[in-house]
Amino acid sequence: MWPRVTKSPVLAEDEMGSAVVVENLWKYFGASGLLSRWSNKVPALQGINFTLAEGELAALVGESGSGKTTLGRCLLGLVPFETGRVEVNGFEVGNMTRGQEKEFRMSAQMVFQNPYASLNPAFKVRDALLEAVRTHYKQATKARALEEVEKLARLVQLPLQRLEEFPTSLSGGEKRRVVFARALATRPKFVVTDEPVSGLDQP
Repeated sequence: MWPRVTKSPVLAEDEMGSAVVVENLWKYFGASGLLSRWSNKVPALQGINFTLAEGELAALVGESGSGKTTLGRCLLGLVPFETGRVEVNGFEVGNMTRGQEKEFRMSAQMVFQNPYASLNPAFKVRDALLEAVRTHYKQATKARALEEVEKLARLVQLPLQRLEEFPTSLSGGEKRRVVFARALATRPKFVVTDEPVSGLDQP
């Protein structure tokens, strides 16, 4: 039987005050191998329902292949879903104008499971974070933007001297701290993290 992840069977009455609303979410992937004998689609998410209030922290726990990463990607509109409704900070995911989608991308971020693939090896850490900061602070001077970069480094407990390094010189835990800092650079209201503490070492 395929795993089902659900927080509550029905939405809360005060749904309008929720930062995240997920209602009857279904997502399928194409079947392969033996499974294709019975169906051309395999359910990854089955009737997911939950709400999150502003400031609420939730952890999704499940075995490998249970749909955790897929759910996170659906919440941010990184993969389409077949049926259901996803609303994040007032934005209806999958039904936004181009302008709304741009605004949504600033307010919602995802920290992916593999920090190695998330960083450009040609960019020093400082430059990678500076690019993200300038996306949010478009009118900031370079000096002001660099101050913000250092604040982000301190926030994620990344030694400031590591800002001058290239990603290949960082440990796995330091890479993860960098991608956390980059995700926080736009001051998002909603952040999805995929195995956030996996490989995280001591600062």
